[in-house]
Amino acid sequence: MNVPDAYYQFIMKYAPYFYVIPTAMTQDPPASQKDVTVADGSNFQVGYPVEIKDDAHSEWNEVAAINVNVLTMVNDLQYTYYVAKNGKVEGPDPAFGRGAFPAAFAIDFLYEAYSAKQFESQKTDIFNKIVSLADFILTQQWITPGSEAYGGFKSSETSDQYWSIDAGRCIPPLLKAYELTETASYLNAAKLAGATFLYNMQHRPSELGQHDKYYGGFARAIIVALGDAQSQVNQSSDDGRVHRVGGGYDYNSSSAWMGVYNGNEEKVCWRFQNVNIPKNARIISAKITFKPMDYINIEDAHLKIYGIDEANTETFLTNPFGRPHTSAAIDWDPEIWGHFPEYDPIETPDLSDIIAEIVSIEEWIAGNAIGFFIEDDGSVLPISDAEIHMYDANPAYGPILEVEYEERTWFPEMDVENLYDFIGLKMLAETYDTANKTKYETMMSDAVAFLRSGFEDLYLWFDPLPSGDGKWHRVGINETEIYDDPISFALLGLYTYEGWSLTCQNVYNFLQSIRADAAHPGYNPAICWPGYIDVVTRFAACTYYDAITSGILWKIRKNHDKSSLQFSMKIINKYQEEFMNWGPLFTDYSPITEQKAMANTAWLSLLFLNYEDPITRFTQILRAHGENVILYAVQQAADTISYAEAVDIKAIISPARIEELLIEPGYIIKDYLTIHVFAPIRHHDKVRRKGVDYEVLNIQEFAFQGDILYRKATLRRLLGA
Repeated sequence: MNVPDAYYQFIMKYAPYFYVIPTAMTQDPPASQKDVTVADGSNFQVGYPVEIKDDAHSEWNEVAAINVNVLTMVNDLQYTYYVAKNGKVEGPDPAFGRGAFPAAFAIDFLYEAYSAKQFESQKTDIFNKIVSLADFILTQQWITPGSEAYGGFKSSETSDQYWSIDAGRCIPPLLKAYELTETASYLNAAKLAGATFLYNMQHRPSELGQHDKYYGGFARAIIVALGDAQSQVNQSSDDGRVHRVGGGYDYNSSSAWMGVYNGNEEKVCWRFQNVNIPKNARIISAKITFKPMDYINIEDAHLKIYGIDEANTETFLTNPFGRPHTSAAIDWDPEIWGHFPEYDPIETPDLSDIIAEIVSIEEWIAGNAIGFFIEDDGSVLPISDAEIHMYDANPAYGPILEVEYEERTWFPEMDVENLYDFIGLKMLAETYDTANKTKYETMMSDAVAFLRSGFEDLYLWFDPLPSGDGKWHRVGINETEIYDDPISFALLGLYTYEGWSLTCQNVYNFLQSIRADAAHPGYNPAICWPGYIDVVTRFAACTYYDAITSGILWKIRKNHDKSSLQFSMKIINKYQEEFMNWGPLFTDYSPITEQKAMANTAWLSLLFLNYEDPITRFTQILRAHGENVILYAVQQAADTISYAEAVDIKAIISPARIEELLIEPGYIIKDYLTIHVFAPIRHHDKVRRKGVDYEVLNIQEFAFQGDILYRKATLRRLLGA
């Protein structure tokens, strides 16, 4: 089946934006000019791609300028649009912006579209869009070595969070982009995300104490924020020296020396207050800058810089050189300085290791003081020293400590959704990074060994000790509910990894067995799953479908639940625009919120692209001998019953047999029929045959090896029909 043009255009125009929202027009913009007045201009930004539309026409354009609620477009309008005809402008939702995973899902679709006959004439455009999106994904990857986020992808363009699931989502499309373009940076980014970031998210939490032990699951996410701290010696007792003459200590001198003089060691100490570095931050760089006097005679000096091993260094009113040193020490062997211009700043070597040791002390608190010693370390010449300014010479010349750091905040929870990561890890192991095959296979083996039990019991995440309770969790007041899309993604990942295993069968069949109830009579799991599912009471826990699951599940349904695949395709094809939104209502498929989602549209585009009408022995019989009937799915069943719009289905219908019936009062045998169908009809649905309406009763499903072959039901004529 062809992908709807609206879906294709949506992806080509809007990816990598997360969502697209409509804004109503407040005036009728005429053709052949550029201005469109809308209800809220703050929904737009210059450069946004937009679709201008009403009930009669639509066109694509781009925002060139914004003056309060007046949008000026790049191009003249082709048509006149009317408020009375639902005139609106659709554009990216600025509250969410752009992100790596919308780009990733768009590539997943476009990669397959590139080779599809439907898009043969658009191959160049598709190729260029894939390149553009893959390049964008690269800009979202953390590429600074040493960081816990190294190789991860930001959860959105403005976020500082790096989620494991986003790495899992980005690896496959990057590998597909590499296969198509042979651009090595795409391959390298995918390998970095798998072999480094996901490996670290699996292993580092236990090493750092975020997990009480190694579980095998991937920590949910890490927040990485760059910061800097600066502090200057700002009082007399914050620096001191051991003088070359006599070896005495003082802290209120105007200058000090570093090195040796006539064989006497000279020492310097500095204390920096209010060093605002978070505990356990990763130190990127650190240095001290100081001002020399005009006499420097360093030719072969060897110095050693230590930190003072204290969480909050006290002042230097008394000789501090007996205080404990840090284990980290920095060798400083200055080149020949000679006669150095006074006041020209001199910088120490990088002091990151010292700072890192101090801020990892258990008692360290951001804002504490840090101290340093500079001592001789075997200078050769009898006179090899440098005279430097101290605070008491001029407070403005006091040494300055400058630190750049990375603050890390872990989300230690382990989500079953990360089973989806197996798709990319499997691609790396088997094809694109076979040198690390064992590493990837071990990662997947460890992860599935831990996550399987939680997934089978339909939990969403595990909250490990020491910060958590060491238990599996769902959502909702009583923790009886799950989100459908994490489970769907997990199911697809595990299915890709191990096929139609007993775990996959049990999870899919359980969720598929959750049917309509009195509160939600319109729900049909064959279409897709609801946004929230109560897996204890076994009811839908909301009023809307999460449309993306129809796309996520297409491959599983194609192989193992063909009737649901066929029926979902019928409904989605009939309500194409509604299902672009993330929450079509059970009742009439109108969106719970008008917010079209890139993830939905990309996954449903894959469903359209790969859909083939199922061929089974029974569907062949239907095509040869079945008749056309009209199905009306029940949507409301309160005071009055209401039905959804008509859907054409094939059926084999025969008179009911009296021995199979309990004829109810007011009915006769001719009011009953027996129907055999492939479609997932439900109790109380309405079937119209030859102009007569019947209610569906007593459904039986006939299956072989777990796959439903057909359904048999009794039809009873609706009185008054």
